[in-house]
Amino acid sequence: MDTMGKTRRWDGEAETEADERFFDLRESGYKGPIDQDGHRVDDLEMWMDERRPR
Repeated sequence: MDTMGKTRRWDGEAETEADERFFDLRESGYKGPIDQDGHRVDDLEMWMDERRPR
């Protein structure tokens, strides 16, 4: 987000760091999965396995 208060969020709220990473990835052309913290997920199966209840 820039210092002018513009946001890319649909609800107009200020962007969090995770929002910034998410939008930056999408705007750079990345089309893969992104986690809740805005980081790209390179190995989706491993990421999902780590989050499954045991």
